[in-house]
Amino acid sequence: MPGRQLSGQPKNVAGAGQSANALAGGGARRAQKAGGPPPPATVIRNMDKNGDQRVSRNEFRGPAQKFSKIDANQDGFLDLAEFQAARKRGAARPNAPGGANARNGPPGGPGKGGAPNAKKIVQKMDQNGDGKLSKTEFRGPPQKFRMMDQNKDGFVTGQELAAGISKGRAGGGGGPGKGNGGGQKKSLSLGQKFAMMDANGDGDIARSEWRGPKDRFKRLDRDRDGVLSSDEIKKVVKRGNQAPLRTLAMKAYNVPESTLETRTGRTDCVFDNKEYSFKYFEISRYSPNCTLGGSILFVDSSDREWPMIYEISRTGELIWEYNVTSNVPLGSRDMKTHAVMDPSRLANGNTLYLIKHYGIFEVNRAGKTVWNYLDSGISHDVDRLRNGNTLYVRGWVSQGEDHLREVTRSGKRIWSWNGVDQFKEPEFQPQTKTLRELDRKHASSMEMSLPGHDGWFHSNAVTRAPDGTTMLSIRNFHRVVFIKPSGGITKSIPIGFTHDPELLANGNILVNIPIDGVAEYSGTNVIWRWGGKNWEEKTGRKEDNLWFPCDANLLPNGNIFIVGGKRMMEIDAAGQVVWQLLNTKIGKIGPKAANSDAVFYKAQRIGPDGRGYGE
Repeated sequence: MPGRQLSGQPKNVAGAGQSANALAGGGARRAQKAGGPPPPATVIRNMDKNGDQRVSRNEFRGPAQKFSKIDANQDGFLDLAEFQAARKRGAARPNAPGGANARNGPPGGPGKGGAPNAKKIVQKMDQNGDGKLSKTEFRGPPQKFRMMDQNKDGFVTGQELAAGISKGRAGGGGGPGKGNGGGQKKSLSLGQKFAMMDANGDGDIARSEWRGPKDRFKRLDRDRDGVLSSDEIKKVVKRGNQAPLRTLAMKAYNVPESTLETRTGRTDCVFDNKEYSFKYFEISRYSPNCTLGGSILFVDSSDREWPMIYEISRTGELIWEYNVTSNVPLGSRDMKTHAVMDPSRLANGNTLYLIKHYGIFEVNRAGKTVWNYLDSGISHDVDRLRNGNTLYVRGWVSQGEDHLREVTRSGKRIWSWNGVDQFKEPEFQPQTKTLRELDRKHASSMEMSLPGHDGWFHSNAVTRAPDGTTMLSIRNFHRVVFIKPSGGITKSIPIGFTHDPELLANGNILVNIPIDGVAEYSGTNVIWRWGGKNWEEKTGRKEDNLWFPCDANLLPNGNIFIVGGKRMMEIDAAGQVVWQLLNTKIGKIGPKAANSDAVFYKAQRIGPDGRGYGE
């Protein structure tokens, strides 16, 4: 996680200042102003899970021997009087290293207990198992790595880590008092305050280490991984004790380039210099030997009143066409507000597509509708499942309505999901303001990506995974989730501005990030990226960039088919464009362009065997 720190500062409660209030809430403000621990009543309130105004052994955050020492009547519970009495003795500070001696111990002496285990820390970070940490394995700022690397060999060993932690945990050498030069008050840095809660020194604050209200921990933990990183805390304090609205979304911008894989493409690609075109579509790049054979199925929405579905060859030869307006009950005027989306070739040779806010249609090669299902909530994505049922999303519906539905051939709804029970936290509740009003500094062309904007979820893609779970892309929550048939979520992966993810055979996810290109995720880590911010600066290839990628699919030849803006393209493993089609009828595109609704949204590559790739 970016910004993690390893710190060996003495553990204590948060000190004075606004940053401390941001960390632990207002319950301990008086104690914080004095530089001391929170009042006993606050300690009980923070640990009391069942609300009985006392702390049991299970609720206590600290060693068992400390609990026994505070529990004067040995009844197995700690009440306010016992905490107050123990405070006078200097022993009632859970997780404070060394108890009373941590406050008034000998000059320069480290407190007892709570020392992080350097060996375990190394094992946790050591990805290649060589027993030491490289710069890329080390979870923390570069300056911390340089400080720990005593022999400057580019690695941190367990011995070096232990020495660095020990040095950082050493007392202040100012005589009795609080170890800061004779008992004078001193405002602690954010790093010190973070370290005070980080009892095991692993660079994160777990729920068990957190000293503050439970709901505050939930608000601060923006990526929902159950721990707080120093980076999450820094952003909150910097912005005046308000959790950043788009921590998950902005992760799309903060991927270290050193973590990305370098992939090798073909070097024998031969490009055809002939000019190929179909109507106002220009095939501007084509390598016959490096592209997948077969055809391309797509929707042409250049004329919103008369949208067409075309299937063409790689060189622009027309194979099949379908006039949507002429074959559905909607008139041409109504079609302007009912976009045609997501065409796909089925195993039986028919074509499945949807009309936004209207319904799903299956047509044969003769253009006859052989099946349809009407639903005013339909949007974005529809899939025909192996069992013959049809699964689709309802991206623009409100909280409490179905965001997913599965229907049979006869039109019976057999499964649906609304997500209400799974997303109860305050951060997931519908927003009434735009992102620009809430967070002007970070607002971009994607300022609608908040809960409740264009639907509660704004789900934009669904896939039935091989294990029976259902993968759903939730743009407004910036995450991809896997849903059990019972409705529970088995996995939630934070991905900023997620759009139409594809589950790969290796378990990774290939996903479009409309503001930042196409990326492959392994867990929560981006391991490959194409296009996006600073693309021309990084590669010198301005012509390869694209606005608003919406669809990306891995092809059997290892290439990736990408759709977005006014172009469709096929790239090889190295990112070289080996086939590209441009809609020359569309001029300038972007969030404010009048013709932006006419851009390519989703398309499908059909192999020589007739199989479609991309749903």
